[in-house]
Amino acid sequence: MPSSNSGNELLLRFFESAHFTSQLCVAYLSRYPNNIGIHHFLCEKLATFPYEEIEFFIPQLIHLVLNKDSESVALEEFIISQCEQNTQCALITFWYLQAHMVDLGLQPHSSCFKICKRLYNRIQILVFMSSSSLIQSQQKISENVTPALILSGIMLGGVCVPELLKKAGPIAIAQGRKAPRQDPDESDVDVLRRLSTEPRYSLDVLRSSLNNSIVEQHSEVSLRLKAPELTRTHSYQSSATLSIDEQRRVLRSNYFQQEIQFLFALQDISIRLIIVPRQARLSSLRAELALLNNNLPADVNIPLLRSYHKEVSHKIVRIDPKEATILNSAERVPYLIMVEVLSGELSFEPQSKKNKAKVQKIVSHKNQRKRWFDLTDVDPYTNLQDSTDNDISESESEGGDLSMSPLIKGLVPDTLSLSKSFSSFGNVSLQVPSSHRDTDVVLLSGRHSDSDGNGALKRSKIYASEITARMRAAATMLSQLDAEGSRRPKAETERIKNSIILDMQRLEEERLNEPSIYPVSVDISCAEDLRFGKETQKAERKGDRDDPSAATFQEDWYAKKERIRKSSPYGHYPNWDLVSVIVKTGADLRQETFACQLIYAFQRVWLECKEKVWVRRMKILVTGDNSGLIETITNAISVHSIKKNLTKQLREAELAQGKIAGKNVVTLKDYFIKQFGDPNSSRYRQAQTNFLQSLVAYSIISYLLQLKDRHNGNVLIDSEGHIIHIDFGFLLTNTPGNVGFESAPFKLTADYLEILDDRFDEYRSLMKAAFKSVRKNADQIILLVEVMQNNSTMPCFRAGENTSAQLLQRFQLQLGDKECDDFVDLLIQKANCSVWTRLYDLFQNITNGIY
Repeated sequence: MPSSNSGNELLLRFFESAHFTSQLCVAYLSRYPNNIGIHHFLCEKLATFPYEEIEFFIPQLIHLVLNKDSESVALEEFIISQCEQNTQCALITFWYLQAHMVDLGLQPHSSCFKICKRLYNRIQILVFMSSSSLIQSQQKISENVTPALILSGIMLGGVCVPELLKKAGPIAIAQGRKAPRQDPDESDVDVLRRLSTEPRYSLDVLRSSLNNSIVEQHSEVSLRLKAPELTRTHSYQSSATLSIDEQRRVLRSNYFQQEIQFLFALQDISIRLIIVPRQARLSSLRAELALLNNNLPADVNIPLLRSYHKEVSHKIVRIDPKEATILNSAERVPYLIMVEVLSGELSFEPQSKKNKAKVQKIVSHKNQRKRWFDLTDVDPYTNLQDSTDNDISESESEGGDLSMSPLIKGLVPDTLSLSKSFSSFGNVSLQVPSSHRDTDVVLLSGRHSDSDGNGALKRSKIYASEITARMRAAATMLSQLDAEGSRRPKAETERIKNSIILDMQRLEEERLNEPSIYPVSVDISCAEDLRFGKETQKAERKGDRDDPSAATFQEDWYAKKERIRKSSPYGHYPNWDLVSVIVKTGADLRQETFACQLIYAFQRVWLECKEKVWVRRMKILVTGDNSGLIETITNAISVHSIKKNLTKQLREAELAQGKIAGKNVVTLKDYFIKQFGDPNSSRYRQAQTNFLQSLVAYSIISYLLQLKDRHNGNVLIDSEGHIIHIDFGFLLTNTPGNVGFESAPFKLTADYLEILDDRFDEYRSLMKAAFKSVRKNADQIILLVEVMQNNSTMPCFRAGENTSAQLLQRFQLQLGDKECDDFVDLLIQKANCSVWTRLYDLFQNITNGIY
């Protein structure tokens, strides 16, 4: 605790004032790592803030606990406490620690690694164990002499001053749990210790360890040599013997296991698609998602979208394979999915009827299975019974699993094998006979018994597994064909490859033509609308093979949502909703997440100052050192796509009129007129205002954070005219190719000026007001950078401690108001139609085809 001297009294008064925010609390945790009393007090103070604010700082808190050499265990205990209270906090912390384990893999004997390993194991115990008594058994007080002596003194002093024992006693007890400097656990034979002999920790190794731990219920995850038995068999015999807290823990453990494996499955799909040729990736993706749907509905959600205020969340019931889209990427295969959810369906309240039945299933092993969402084994005849256990309610379980995507009809014989010689590849066919169409007609009409419905649903799962197996086989053949290409004539290689890809695409068209399975409760009167929707989808997909994401982003989000609702077997539920996320692998998203934190900090400052500028907050969920989920920005399309599509339409129109197609590219103003009407109309003027206000915000953010790689593929325009920047791989101190090619303070092109038109002076005035507002609150931005810059692996901190110093310089805090206005004018002058901006856009157009 702060002492009675004047300095600490002033500090305590500041800590307890209304001006002491959660951000300042985190900053002071960084400044006082060696003062145990202050550290404990600050952690207690931080716990009083709303969870939403605490979650915002999870990356900073984990960075501090790993990199600040401190005798205090307060922050470590605070993180564990928050994870015990909140499932989302536990998941986010688990994934961040997993990413740090990979970072620290080359330093297995460092203190950072030991702390990370200890925390990672403790979080795994929290996440996967169902017995609270076993969790508490892990938190033993170590043989630490100093805390023991302090506690003895406190107990003696407590005789005269009872308040002393109340205040200081918990600190001494917490410090008693601190591991000794010479950690005896280094000789333990546990999961993570076995991995430390590897030259480097990799996510694959950690994932393999994690999956094995899930199967074994983490019987070896303890840091102690004598690990407790964590299997359900030895924990409980009946749900009737469980307390309410224990039942809640069972439900949470079940959720954690399914959620983590669900996200692993999504990431594995992206990795498997890398070997698939571009033309066949979309078909393969949809086949994989059709197989994944066999495990839905399940106790999984999208953590990005969970409510902060209660432990109740949406439940994923279906991922529509037809709506999935491959995004443009040079090396990786990120993809976008439309996820159907039922809001408020997922909770950990054991008193509810559904959860009581679920707990009984779990503890009696009826819901026991080796893996959830295991797409590596596509034997179509296994685990059919397991998949029928993932029900929305008991009433629905009687009618079978309603999550099925359209039936996939009989496929090629099982004799299709990679052992076939490449000379016969050209004859391989994935075409689909129609031997099962009668079953579809019966199902669509709803005139079938429960037993018939269950049988057909099971058969449809067999077909889904078969089609996925064939797609993977075809992808492997294509990959091997590339490897063997140099040994064969080029023309023959291309012929075989095109034949396989064509068959994969034809199979996808067959699936689009087939009617879907609907539960009996669905109103079949909308069948005409559904058929119209299918025709529209087919037309879109035929026209967008080269750029499959184009149709997805051009369609109005609300129209898309209504269209999918009509075709969904769950659309009739009043709590049905649709969310869209991007699955990305092969890239460390921690820097992007940090950039989004900084941008949100700007947004909060401007909202508090009531400045009329606009910023779009983005959410990113880090799920490892090279993977994560990104919230989709709906009703927005990149400037590149806008220009490409409009230019293409213009040239096609000129050719249709017998004119020679020109080579000029259309401007953004052409798009604004097409989208919002006459420049003098109120709708256009409102879009112009939206563009101006968002351009001001992103101009200031781009300058202060030094956002680079600002080509037109990374700049979006939404349906209301706002400009939005995405993809923050380069900021603060790192640049593309480590060359300062983009030397303009921010992007201000002739296109932008043409839209601003006669409102350029308004843009300048708003720039000055907004810049002065963030200058007054510069500490809110700088503190975030200061906390993260030491010992960070993120590329944006290559300058180390100089990163925050350079950021501080860009705020120009030494200038008065008049000098600040002149400085902003100078920035605008440098950015205005900068030759460097034009050259960078030209370079991107030549090298990557970005308009």
